[in-house]
Amino acid sequence: MSIDRRKRKIYGLRYRMKKKGYRFDGRNYYCYMPDDPTNRSKLMERRLVSLGYGIEYNLLHLFAENGGGNGLLARCALYVSLLILSNNLIQPT
Repeated sequence: MSIDRRKRKIYGLRYRMKKKGYRFDGRNYYCYMPDDPTNRSKLMERRLVSLGYGIEYNLLHLFAENGGGNGLLARCALYVSLLILSNNLIQPT
């Protein structure tokens, strides 16, 4: 696939996914899940992953739905896990 065609595919896919509520981080090639899980499209997510993007699941929203209160504990846990992963203290197996 040529570079121009790949860019057009990414642009069109991102446009359609933004309308569904997905958010994007252009520098790191990450996509964040929509707040409403009914707007989720697994087919679009697979296409995006095949083009080199990563999917970041909205864990704070899921924790709050399952009785987590205000989600403060989830935010702390997520922050610590991201800090550990960003410093490469834990290597994936």
